[in-house]
Amino acid sequence: MIEDILRKNIEGALTKLAINSVPFKIEHPSEIVYGDYSTNVAMVCAKEQKQNPYDVALSIKAELEKVPIEYIESIEVVKPGF
Repeated sequence: MIEDILRKNIEGALTKLAINSVPFKIEHPSEIVYGDYSTNVAMVCAKEQKQNPYDVALSIKAELEKVPIEYIESIEVVKPGF
């Protein structure tokens, strides 16, 4: 359920940023200090766009933070772009 909400919002952010949708993963990090969920979307998009993954991640984060997302307290970007 939460993964579906995350995926929908991430795909919406990509659309608003004019970034082609790509297959990406949403998973639970191996250590809780890295949060409840992690995604490789910026890494995959950066490769397609030939851009820096960290910069792509910051753009996606900024777009996601424009509207509250149910069940999501905060969004963080971790180098190289998770």
